[in-house]
Amino acid sequence: MPDFDIVVGELKVKVEGVVNLKDLYRLIKEWLEFHGYNFFEREYVDTIKDSGKDIKIILLGDKKADDYAKFEIVVKIKVEDAKEVEFKKGTGLKGSISVGFESDVLRDYESEWEKTFLLRFIRAVYDKFIIKDKLEKYRNELEDETQDLYRKVKEFLGANKIRV
Repeated sequence: MPDFDIVVGELKVKVEGVVNLKDLYRLIKEWLEFHGYNFFEREYVDTIKDSGKDIKIILLGDKKADDYAKFEIVVKIKVEDAKEVEFKKGTGLKGSISVGFESDVLRDYESEWEKTFLLRFIRAVYDKFIIKDKLEKYRNELEDETQDLYRKVKEFLGANKIRV
């Protein structure tokens, strides 16, 4: 099992209003792919209740930094008590929308250094002394990328709130 360094624990933006969920999804997917991440939809749950629709989407982007380390960004979209509304450019969801961001640097993501106790010990020394600066550079790079995606989504949600 790979070790990981939490870079961004939980960064969240929340709005009340109308949002086009397809455009938000597309923005996140295109941003991840443009920055070299593999894109995965880990979970999609759509629940209809009396008070409205609840949607939970978990998106994952990962990319190799090198043969030892990998970046991972998780985006959690949560929509609560939403109702579909129509406007000039299409339809949207009116309700409470929150988008959370988490990111990690995974070390030894293919578990090559997990096979024996000696390899695990060597990996610990390798992490702590040999590539310490490189891992710090990776953490800073991933934090900058996560913050950039957060700003793009926050701007989208603020600028694209549709008044009905």
